[in-house]
Amino acid sequence: MERNTAVVTILLLICLVPKSLCGNDNDTITDLTPGVITPISVPGNSKVILRVQSLSESTTHVVCQIHTHQDWLALSLSPSLTPDVTETGTDVGVTTVLSVGQTNMYWYIKSRHNHTVEALATVTVYTLKNPIPGGCNFEYKFENDPNFHLIIDSMKTRTMFQWSSHGRDRNTIIDPDDCEHLSSPLHYDLYVYYLPGGHFSQENHFEGMKKMMTVADVLDNGRKICSLKDDKTSVHSEMKITSYTGQGVIYNVIVTDTRLGTDSRAAYIPSATYACDLDNTDECHMIGAGGKVLAVVGGILGLFLVILGHRFFRTSTFLAAFFGFGLISVILLERFTTQSIVVVLVVSAVIGVVLATGWLALWWCHGIHTIAVLLTGLTCGYIISSIIFFTPLGNLMYWSREFNYGMSFTVGVLIVPVILLFFTKQLSILSCTFLGGYLVCITVDVFLDSGFKNIILNSVRHAVDPDYLTVTVAGPYLVADIGLTFLWGFLFIGGAIFQLLRERGRPDFPESTRRNRRTRSVQIEEERQSLLGNGHQTLYGQSGQTVVNTTRRELTPPVVAS
Repeated sequence: MERNTAVVTILLLICLVPKSLCGNDNDTITDLTPGVITPISVPGNSKVILRVQSLSESTTHVVCQIHTHQDWLALSLSPSLTPDVTETGTDVGVTTVLSVGQTNMYWYIKSRHNHTVEALATVTVYTLKNPIPGGCNFEYKFENDPNFHLIIDSMKTRTMFQWSSHGRDRNTIIDPDDCEHLSSPLHYDLYVYYLPGGHFSQENHFEGMKKMMTVADVLDNGRKICSLKDDKTSVHSEMKITSYTGQGVIYNVIVTDTRLGTDSRAAYIPSATYACDLDNTDECHMIGAGGKVLAVVGGILGLFLVILGHRFFRTSTFLAAFFGFGLISVILLERFTTQSIVVVLVVSAVIGVVLATGWLALWWCHGIHTIAVLLTGLTCGYIISSIIFFTPLGNLMYWSREFNYGMSFTVGVLIVPVILLFFTKQLSILSCTFLGGYLVCITVDVFLDSGFKNIILNSVRHAVDPDYLTVTVAGPYLVADIGLTFLWGFLFIGGAIFQLLRERGRPDFPESTRRNRRTRSVQIEEERQSLLGNGHQTLYGQSGQTVVNTTRRELTPPVVAS
């Protein structure tokens, strides 16, 4: 009897143990091939098992990753998805260090949605010479965590990842002190890949993700924005990078073992964000319907400045003053008040109109063209300085101090007007065409959802948020942005040549009405004084102290000698 009981127990264990390790009969098993991206479908409220087989003895660690568009999935090392070895998200992965003799590996994916979730999955194998991504994890769930952890707001994204450790063979016993005393430093390069603006489809998302999964993909398609080394001052790396509402961006890091050079690289798990909620894509557009209407008006005014800006000097002076004072008002209100952006824009527009009218009245009263043109030149100088600090030059450590950044930015603003101020007419024409061309490009940018507007937006953020100096500035420069750059150059050069030829032979500037009246009054008074004399008696009356005899006398005819 006892023997029969033992036999039954053994049979039950044989049946139950495989199910506990690999799941039940309803679980789907998907075989993955290292280096091949596999689309998978995860049914609602079910589990999918990922399996890789026939791993070679030279393979020391394996990185598995899954990616979805917006639905979260759970990735686990345990069939029961125990919390301590399970990570949940849209872009999750895990590094598994293989044991001696191990040739197969399993991972478990769980969906808690009621619908089928489409995902991409891939496995990357590494050898002894490659670093272990996230191998020095002291904070998150997995023993080796290669994931990006993002904290996102409307202006910046905080990226955090765990440091890596050196590769090791299967026989090496893990020593916790290895991460504290690396035999050689590891070098980390952060790459970004920008998705087309305004496109939130799953197809575009997956196409972009496929370009950032492996080391070769990242090097071919990503754009390097910064580098760093493990300095042992923190348990993880944290960087702040600019974010723009609705702009899809994929982050990834390549870690290199400096002992062996470029042959010893490994990639982390790419992570994507749009800095908005994809469940409500209407809020993922930075500019709404009202903003697009204003952009069209701005584009029309910009085209006017490109073609006839200097010819209608009073109008161009008013517009340049309006844009300049309006921009200053936005910065001050955003920094020192808590009002919504709509209130800030409306109040800034009112202030811009009032101050621009006062600026035009100042010119109308005194007629000093140099001062009027100076503000137009300063407005263009602000755009030029913004362009300079939007490039990689703006990420130099020297600008991390507020004084250094502020003074250098101011110098950039002053360069153009100071150089051309002696050539006042030329400064006016070039400023009008430069500013007008940018306004036209911004109008096109709003409808294309490209990154041209970020040039000014980045400078405004620096002025509004003191903490923004620690943010790494990066932005998309895609096909649409390249086209807008050529359009801006064409409008600037073409408009400048047209206006210079059109204004040849004409007076440099119109005279102010009040100054003309005052000058004319002085001229009339001078003419009157010259006609009437300056304090002398005239034939028409007494003036001054000199008396002129006006008595008629008879003239005696001359005596003719006989």
